[in-house]
Amino acid sequence: MVRLRRALSAALAALLLCMNGLPARAAGALLAVNVPQTDVLASPDPAADRVGEAYAGMLLAPGEERNGFYKVTLPETGVTGWVRASAFAAEPTADIASIYIRTLPERLTYTEDESVFDSTGLSVWARYADGREAPLGSWTLLAPPLDSPGEKTVTVTAGGGPNAPKTSFSVTVTKAPLKAMKLTSAPKQTAYIERQTPSLSGLAVTVSYTDGRPDRVFTAEEILGDADFTFVCSDGKAPDAPMETGERVVTLRCKYDEIACSFRFTARARTLTDLLIATPPDSAVVYSKTEVPALTGLTLTALYDNGETETLTPADCAVLCDPGSFVLGDGNPVTLLYGGKSVTLTLRLAQEIQTGVAVKTPEVLAFIMGEKIDLSGLKVYKVYASGRREETEDYTLSRIDPEMSGAQTLTVRSGEFSAAFTIYIQEFYRRGDVTGDGRVTAADARLILRAAVGLVTFGKKLSASADTDRDGRITAADARIALRAAVGLETIPSEGE
Repeated sequence: MVRLRRALSAALAALLLCMNGLPARAAGALLAVNVPQTDVLASPDPAADRVGEAYAGMLLAPGEERNGFYKVTLPETGVTGWVRASAFAAEPTADIASIYIRTLPERLTYTEDESVFDSTGLSVWARYADGREAPLGSWTLLAPPLDSPGEKTVTVTAGGGPNAPKTSFSVTVTKAPLKAMKLTSAPKQTAYIERQTPSLSGLAVTVSYTDGRPDRVFTAEEILGDADFTFVCSDGKAPDAPMETGERVVTLRCKYDEIACSFRFTARARTLTDLLIATPPDSAVVYSKTEVPALTGLTLTALYDNGETETLTPADCAVLCDPGSFVLGDGNPVTLLYGGKSVTLTLRLAQEIQTGVAVKTPEVLAFIMGEKIDLSGLKVYKVYASGRREETEDYTLSRIDPEMSGAQTLTVRSGEFSAAFTIYIQEFYRRGDVTGDGRVTAADARLILRAAVGLVTFGKKLSASADTDRDGRITAADARIALRAAVGLETIPSEGE
């Protein structure tokens, strides 16, 4: 509010100053009164009340014209009224050569907490090229801001433009009449926990003055609303910014560095008061007595004495668990430690049950009849209810018939579970036919594409068959040619064509 009042006062001052000198005419258009004496009337009516008088030689800036009257403002009294047009000389006066201050304003000293310049008593005269001197009928006054102590220059201009005649005078701005400030009462609370926001509630200071006025007590609310007061904190933050561990010295100043007092806030480290389970793990069932449970989905909430909370995961904590001591059923404990606090949950150990078998297929799936059927890369996994996979060599593989061309489905069996995959044997080498069924089909194109991206490895002969464009490489282009051949859009020449 104080800032707003000052801004409005400054704006009002500027408006008043400009109104004091707004020219009704350019400086060269001033007219001289050409009669010994003439009345200045309240309105453009011969019967109107008299509000002043103009005399011979007075230079005025006629404004609005109405009913044979000019509206004028008398330069020395500031009175505005109407003068008969016949009272003026027929021609404008000579150009102004210079202007000067005839009488200084009544007030030349201000204090810096004032914002309005008072031009009362100021009289400005003009010297004309023809030697005449007379009061200046219109001028513009520019006063600098009065918000800092020192000598200030006030400029008066006749007319406008860079070459308009100017003159100036000085005013003095003194410091505000402040003598001292002392801490009347510190804020009610000065000790905090880290990250808490301190309050200025209860703060009060007493300001004394040099001009005899009584001391004044300012409350926290008044201080925060007054631009004369500023806070400077030792940690470079605002006085009510969240605290870090340690001390914040707060210095309060009233306009000047020497008019100041201080108080301090302190903050200790926050303390963890409790550790709670926020969300339980996705599953409270474990199947292994050798692995520490993953506890996927578990989150914890840490509570602090400053009111803050923090969300934690098992990765943030020390996990105390002895899987080897778990027993079948419920009640197997897992303890999580964080910041000196702990929380324990219990898990259920269940017998791990196999639910299936999975196969990683061999590196080569297509062969030429007569070459060795190499199933290198084949891996078999037991699949359990927990989702865990365990590689095993305890399996059987169905018989391969190396004399039968085409696709052969091989079955892998482990216990009561089985899985299957397909290999291809072809009788002879035909470009594009990698499945060995004597035709080029979409299945060949698919197998060639898998080989192109490294998912299948062919032997030497099948690699030659898969290389449909004969560039010495197996690429997606070869698979495309095979697919086009499969749907009759392209013919792949036989070997030797």
